Amino acid sequence: MPEEEKYDHEVLRWLEKGKSVKKAIDRASKKYPKDVLMVEEAMIPDLQSRYEYLLEHERIIRTLKA
Repeated sequence: MPEEEKYDHEVLRWLEKGKSVKKAIDRASKKYPKDVLMVEEAMIPDLQSRYEYLLEHERIIRTLKA
């Protein structure tokens, strides 16, 4: 799995635990410091939408596999 995908997966993992997108990105950045996502406050709504979409997609895939 490419590093960027690992980073995104880590963000999704924290979102599933109920963390905010800012906190989830912070946690993923600590785990994968080479792939740190530089986030400006104005980007948060777009990132929230992006990661919510990815999370829903991941949940659908898991449901289909079950």
